[in-house]
Amino acid sequence: MVENHLKIWNEKDEAKRKVLLNQVYASNVEMVDRHFIAEGIDDISKFIVELQTKNPDFKFTTKSVETNHNIARLYWQFGSKEKPAVVSGMDLFVIENGKVQKLYVFVDQKE
Repeated sequence: MVENHLKIWNEKDEAKRKVLLNQVYASNVEMVDRHFIAEGIDDISKFIVELQTKNPDFKFTTKSVETNHNIARLYWQFGSKEKPAVVSGMDLFVIENGKVQKLYVFVDQKE
């Protein structure tokens, strides 16, 4: 499930991304970032498109994953091939009924 999460965020084809979104996230998923809250798959998809538009050569890669019952933490980095860790952070997932119900996004602060 966590691997498919990053596939969603890296997928540029909207139809393919929509299929993955529906497989991984609950329809009423809530994504909480320190700057905004996205409610539902459509809000998250819109945010992904904006992020990809601003950073067309960037992609997300996994640093590590930890799980504890229905909670998972994904440590990630986001950047280009030349600089894969321009941004890094951690996503915290709350999984219910086999799908992500809550997604909390933490972006590391630059020093």
